[in-house]
Amino acid sequence: MNRILLSAVLLLQSASLAQAQAAQPSKLAGEWKLAFSVVSKTEEPEMKPPPWITFTATVVQVDSALGGAMRSNGPTGQFGCKLRSDVCAAGRMRLSWDEQDWQVFEFRFEPGSVTKGTGRAEIRFPDGSVDKYTFVMTR
Repeated sequence: MNRILLSAVLLLQSASLAQAQAAQPSKLAGEWKLAFSVVSKTEEPEMKPPPWITFTATVVQVDSALGGAMRSNGPTGQFGCKLRSDVCAAGRMRLSWDEQDWQVFEFRFEPGSVTKGTGRAEIRFPDGSVDKYTFVMTR
């Protein structure tokens, strides 16, 4: 009986420790600004890169998965990508007015920083046209 009780106590202590470790916030979690600019659109190849939309994103991180819920005065959206070192790649994004995911969503933090980065996003449409954007992320 004492062994069972001791095992139960050790199990509870381990579970409490695991919960405390899991509850620690990531240094990337929180509010971010993502300011998008147009790079090119298939139908307007000579276009100069104007500002497009700035989103406020609530970012969460679980292990190497990073995700965010975006809001603006226009569309809302969400994104997700895999974080490795200072790069988030293999990502997807979708805006509320889209009928499909954006096939490219990736960014890189400035060297030594976790408060500023730059990225790119692309959406390829079924008709073959491609829209490309860059963005700056800041805290």
